[in-house]
Amino acid sequence: MQAGEPYNSKRPLAVAGVTGAVDISVGYEHSYAATELGEVFCWGTNKYGELGDGTLTDRAPPVKTLHVNSPELPPAENGFQGLALLGDEQIWEGLPEPCRYAETLDMEHSALLRESFQVESAIAGIDSQGMITVRLANYPLLRERRTIDPRGDQLMTIIYFIKIKDPEAEKEERLPADAGEYGISTETARYTGAMSAVRNSHTSYELRWGVADDSNVVLSYVGDDWVCGTLNVTNKYGHMKGEFAAAVLK
Repeated sequence: MQAGEPYNSKRPLAVAGVTGAVDISVGYEHSYAATELGEVFCWGTNKYGELGDGTLTDRAPPVKTLHVNSPELPPAENGFQGLALLGDEQIWEGLPEPCRYAETLDMEHSALLRESFQVESAIAGIDSQGMITVRLANYPLLRERRTIDPRGDQLMTIIYFIKIKDPEAEKEERLPADAGEYGISTETARYTGAMSAVRNSHTSYELRWGVADDSNVVLSYVGDDWVCGTLNVTNKYGHMKGEFAAAVLK
């Protein structure tokens, strides 16, 4: 689109940067144009590398797709190239007692085939109903205070903590989640405990840990700036173990 044009338009608009187009393909989130010179230009979302420019960066202006006329395919990338500056650098200084964190979690999931999880960043959120959400990722999580979803081979694990005053009561009454031991469950609406999931871009859905009687998560510290604890989850899908310290979003 041209600069200054509205986001939605009822009339056709010229696409800036593309000339001599002989064919176009329009998708839900990205578009392509082939030119008379044999080049291909793409624009839109680039979560899985759809634009073919060698990055996973979304593009509003068209960019040229690489290797269109190359006799050989380019080398495969793991999804991290060009993403180092997307998020905020995690700061681990000033951890209160008894907070600890592990740079690597012992994690294996049958659908992900991983044996370890490098913790690049960890953030926590506390909502108005008292639920605590902890996100641990092997990539920088924030850009302009907004959580970034995983792309390529990136992974994020999510743990939800909830406390119900009386699980048997007709009307659910939540209490603020605080330090203590939480069981793992998928029934967060009716369960005083936690739910955990692993998310990556290839599946586009959360790979949940199911109910596990021998698993728990201990919140050792809940404060205005940090949420800390220890993961100990084991079930038929795999396991996730280790200490974490997550900075609370303001």
